[in-house]
Amino acid sequence: MTELSGSLEGIGLLAVVRFLASVAPTGRLALVDGSLQGWLDLDAGALVGATFDQEHGLPALEAIALALGTGRFEFHDTPPAEHSLRLAPAEIDERLEQLAQEQRVLAAAIPSLSGVPSVILDEAAEAQNGQVALERDTLRLLLRLDGRRTVAQLARERGLLRTLRQLAQLVQLGLARIDLPSTAPVAAAPPPTPEPAPAAAAAAESPARAQPSSLSASSPARARPPSGETTWSRWRRPNNNQS
Repeated sequence: MTELSGSLEGIGLLAVVRFLASVAPTGRLALVDGSLQGWLDLDAGALVGATFDQEHGLPALEAIALALGTGRFEFHDTPPAEHSLRLAPAEIDERLEQLAQEQRVLAAAIPSLSGVPSVILDEAAEAQNGQVALERDTLRLLLRLDGRRTVAQLARERGLLRTLRQLAQLVQLGLARIDLPSTAPVAAAPPPTPEPAPAAAAAAESPARAQPSSLSASSPARARPPSGETTWSRWRRPNNNQS
């Protein structure tokens, strides 16, 4: 059954493994972050197994430390399911400390596995570095960056650890960048249609109420109300028969 569970955020994998090795030295630690998951097997305080996707042993431990360091964990008090490596408690500390430092470097270049890497031409970096030497496998990855596949998708094809390290190198050399989904360009909304002025709208709705701008010579002049009056009801038409 589950003995302990929680989040690695703010705690770290090393602290959890140290604690488990001291209070429950035998069991299986499951780690999950989104669609990624891995397992660590402990036996009498020693780390005896690690599994991540198709990786086992030390490569799986490295992938777990680099990719699942901020995920969630569950510890099950069950016998180990795998024996693919053996690290004593002191060796666990040393190895996880090294991986934690590397994880910080990789996170600075690759903030999320859901990011989309693409090729860039950094003229400033090119002028500063001149020629850039890449291993053949890293060059293959560079040629596969199409601006559509995410880091996680590329990692499924090539292996997580190898993909992260090579992508970080390409980013540091100015040959690639990682775009997060939230930074994708959004089409600008069209400007709002201006509403007609109240006076113009009223005139358009009731053209019969509009007053003529001038009077013809044959039309008798009408008395206009003072500016303070609001209706015509208080005024009478002048009597032309009165002298």
